[in-house]
Amino acid sequence: MKIEFTVQDIPPKKNGATSMWSKPSEAPRIISLRKAALNAMKREDFNECFHSSVKLELTLFAPHSRFNFTGGSYIGDLDTFITGVCDSLQAAHQNLKVAHQLFQNPQNREIDFMHSLMISNDSQVVSIAASKVIINDKLQPYYKITIETVE
Repeated sequence: MKIEFTVQDIPPKKNGATSMWSKPSEAPRIISLRKAALNAMKREDFNECFHSSVKLELTLFAPHSRFNFTGGSYIGDLDTFITGVCDSLQAAHQNLKVAHQLFQNPQNREIDFMHSLMISNDSQVVSIAASKVIINDKLQPYYKITIETVE
């Protein structure tokens, strides 16, 4: 089985000692990712997490100006996005004390951070392909995710 979906903006980033689930900058990105994943699952009539090995592909499309390596509007490191995506698709760690208040919003009930969505544990990911693609500066960043079972 293979599920593909696109999300506007940049992926959530996992970096630093603080949980991304409680960071004001990452909570909206996690919510966008989880909502897009849930919609893709519904579209494919897929009602549960993958329970077998999967391969994951992340393609980030970002304007040339966001590839500025000297500071400014630099988009971020690919490895922090990969980890952010993997962690966002599984449930938050059970020891998480407080998630960002956006997760308490009733409209986000379906994407509850304490429940896995698409993968039950990121240890299931046995293959990762990731890339950043430069797009026109007039466009907004977006990314595509593909998750596919490994036979």
